[in-house]
Amino acid sequence: MLRIFAAVLAMILIFPAVSGCAPGRGRMTNLKNLSVEAGEAETAVILGFVDGSFKAGYEEYPQRDVPDCRISLTRQPVRLMIQFSGLSFWDWKYDSDVGIAGLVLGAFGEASGDGEYVLYIQLSGNAEYEAARTQGGMRISLKPKPGGEGEKYYCLSDSFGARRSGEWPRSVEMYPVLCSDLENKLLISEPFDTEEQARSFMERANTELKTALPKAALYIDRLGENALPDYLYEPGADAEKREILSVSGAVRDTPALLRNGRYLCSSRDGRVLFARNSRMVFPDGGVYDTETLWMLYSDGSARRLSVQNFGSLRQAGFSPDGRFAAVLDDSASGELYVYDTVGEKTYGMADEGFGTGVQSFCWSDMSDEIYAVAGEEETRLLCCEFTPDGASGVRVLRDLTYPDGEVWVSRGRVFFMEGDFDTGEIYEYGVPDRDITGGTGFAVSGDGALMLVFETSPDEGGLTSLKLCDIQTGICRYVAKDVYPESYCFSADGARAFYTAYIGKDEKFPYGLYSYDISAGTVRLEALSAAGIIYGGISPGEIYLVYGPDDEKGIYSKYTYDFQ
Repeated sequence: MLRIFAAVLAMILIFPAVSGCAPGRGRMTNLKNLSVEAGEAETAVILGFVDGSFKAGYEEYPQRDVPDCRISLTRQPVRLMIQFSGLSFWDWKYDSDVGIAGLVLGAFGEASGDGEYVLYIQLSGNAEYEAARTQGGMRISLKPKPGGEGEKYYCLSDSFGARRSGEWPRSVEMYPVLCSDLENKLLISEPFDTEEQARSFMERANTELKTALPKAALYIDRLGENALPDYLYEPGADAEKREILSVSGAVRDTPALLRNGRYLCSSRDGRVLFARNSRMVFPDGGVYDTETLWMLYSDGSARRLSVQNFGSLRQAGFSPDGRFAAVLDDSASGELYVYDTVGEKTYGMADEGFGTGVQSFCWSDMSDEIYAVAGEEETRLLCCEFTPDGASGVRVLRDLTYPDGEVWVSRGRVFFMEGDFDTGEIYEYGVPDRDITGGTGFAVSGDGALMLVFETSPDEGGLTSLKLCDIQTGICRYVAKDVYPESYCFSADGARAFYTAYIGKDEKFPYGLYSYDISAGTVRLEALSAAGIIYGGISPGEIYLVYGPDDEKGIYSKYTYDFQ
């Protein structure tokens, strides 16, 4: 038996009905109203009962008594739990649009299979309470209480519906909690001091769930003191059945590697960095959508990283040894952050000397050096080396003439582009810099020999093309002329290039997925695709297809397909 909240439940069971709780009229008792009054010193939760239910087709009459109940406070995230016996209906609603009021963040309930109904009042912090009987109701006064448990680890599961329907095994004692969006609910364990304790609980719980509820999934999250968990918007079971590629009119199997999150990048050892949407609700009622950073491991487990929430992540990358992960947040004037996955420390590169206005970055593939094009007023090419002790100082490599830029590193050689939206020039960094070709975007092959270049032709009405350039000679040839490549990359062995372009003939598969044989110089339409964003995979013919967003919640899915 997994005894979660054992101390809390013991308190509930041994306490008699609290003051204000007495036998009601039995089968027709209805929890009709719930309201919240917030004062300077205390917050009051006011419950009202009637006999009968208009909603269920019965007349309603005043009721003087209050049904049997037990009241307790859980550990953090703190909830006031009111367990009723003998309720027939729970038609309660707020008397007014309460929103966040004092200590109260929200309320929800669940009916158990043993005839009880539990009302949960989600609180914003530690509290103490007093309950008093009123005419046909109850008033519970809440006052803030000093102290807290600090940051803790938890096991979570998106299984509130399974618990309400009776499918969740009660031996796995996880209880409902309101999420940070103040709308959705998850099941949460008791708080644990260490991740190892949480993982041990998860392993025991999964053993029981494997038989009782195989589709249930647990994961571990670390939350600040009394912080609410983020709701992870799931695309549902149909995600693995999405039709992503059509080859010669036949839909091909594209297994989902990542369903619940937006793919960012992969490390050499197979870890995947991805983002999940989160919704923050502030005390003034304001709502702010953010992204949280997660790591997917080779064993299929996922863990939220101990970094702040971000506004809109545009680019990410691992250092070659996989210790450091960098992310570029576009919402904050282009700020770059580096996370040490071993020391679990975050470095804000704006404070380290990069400043804001970061447009592009790239790790060296041969050392833990990170390069960036940055600057809001003056654009510069910058470099910073990372060691286990952190950032070792920023070097300015070049002051750039134009406002837009991009950087790429291959075999230790640094390439950068500077220009504006329509025109740009690509160079190899050195003394002096070597001019390679014109273009406004590029990608370099793993061996550092070739470059895919996105080119805009202002003389031809802004038409765009994709060309292949020999870095050593500067000789270029067109891969696709007068098309707009949505995304492009090299194959793992460098023998082919892949790109997508919008075709629009098939509403379900609007993009064409093309391969370019570098040796033969030929292009082939491999498939029609629902996804426009691609990344090169591990094997020579493998392509990662990033499909999304699914809806306004911003769910992205990462699929794979091998053309070999």
